[in-house]
Amino acid sequence: MSAGGDGAGKPLFVEQAAERWLARWSDRGAFLVALAAVLAAGVLDHLAGEVLGYDFEATAVYILPIAFAAWAAGTGASVICALLATGVEGYISWLGGPQVSSWVGVVSVVSELLLFLGAAYTFSRLRWHLDFERHISRTDPLTGIGNPRAFEEVATRELNRLQRRPAPVSVAFFDLDDFKSVNDARGHAAGNRLLRAVGDTLRTAVRGSDFAARVGGDEFALLLPDTDAETCRAVVERLRVRLREAVIAEGFGTTFSIGAVTFADPPAGSDQLLAAADRAMYVVKHGAKDGVRYEEAPASAPAAAGPSDLRSSG
Repeated sequence: MSAGGDGAGKPLFVEQAAERWLARWSDRGAFLVALAAVLAAGVLDHLAGEVLGYDFEATAVYILPIAFAAWAAGTGASVICALLATGVEGYISWLGGPQVSSWVGVVSVVSELLLFLGAAYTFSRLRWHLDFERHISRTDPLTGIGNPRAFEEVATRELNRLQRRPAPVSVAFFDLDDFKSVNDARGHAAGNRLLRAVGDTLRTAVRGSDFAARVGGDEFALLLPDTDAETCRAVVERLRVRLREAVIAEGFGTTFSIGAVTFADPPAGSDQLLAAADRAMYVVKHGAKDGVRYEEAPASAPAAAGPSDLRSSG
């Protein structure tokens, strides 16, 4: 079966660039940068007034760090930046003349506060909706784990990291044996319950650094970063036990055909990772089923290589 999946389209270039740039900032770092930017905007506002001889409208300049704080550090950080911007702008206006003490000045300060808080709320909600959209577009709705698109993105990001710091990486491909017979004999509701049990087990039983995804109807993939062949075998064998216990607890006797491949060096792309594990799984699937085939592949192994091009370890 193909390891690909529906909706595995690549993210837009702008989306990728923004994600990489924002990933460089911690919440605290982004918050401090935003605060510094608000203060810098105030200084520039004051200097412009001194040089030009009139009050320079800098409201839009304050909104930029507020938006950055909302996007990169969260709602609380953006609200603090909004309050600081209001205070700085009010202070600059007070330095420019006594009109700030009048009711006009008070209204002006309140208006700017509402504007800044509105910007903080708007950008915070925009970021929340974007994160929610990204989550649902990368999550399998039935099992709650990753979908093919998520697996491709995570695997690609991991391989890029390994290009800078080489380390072994493993991937395991799980296929439910005779899943069609479950749907035929007990109905699709039972089949969905079985798939959810598998997804729940993969989500809760894997290590924090690993990533599990449903990549087909009854096919699941597990990415194991920084994992050599020996560790891969230990992880997969432990998962086999947990999966067996989970499906029995749901009243099923389903077994699994599993292919697991360890790359000593990162391969060229995520498709090579999944294709190698898929081929290893098919060796089990076309044999006695209910087993695991472990293989080791160098990064130079061609993507279309057959099982004979990989070193099998049983």
